[in-house]
Amino acid sequence: MEQPSILVKILHSIPHVNYTFRRVNDTFNPDSDVYLEFCLEQRRRRRRRRHQRQRQRQLRTRPSRATRRRQHQLPGQELEER
Repeated sequence: MEQPSILVKILHSIPHVNYTFRRVNDTFNPDSDVYLEFCLEQRRRRRRRRHQRQRQRQLRTRPSRATRRRQHQLPGQELEER
């Protein structure tokens, strides 16, 4: 197994602090409720962003309502203005 670089060792030796600069536990626990909740929230956000991008793409490629009405208009019919 490869040894961690000097930079990694230095960064891991720095105390972990929160936004109020109080020291926090620096052990990683993947079973932690806080960590799992964070992962789920990130997943929801990614899905929401992906859905929004897909919707925007659909709206850009979709013809306008007036264009769709003109395309479905039978020959000889007048397009009624609203």
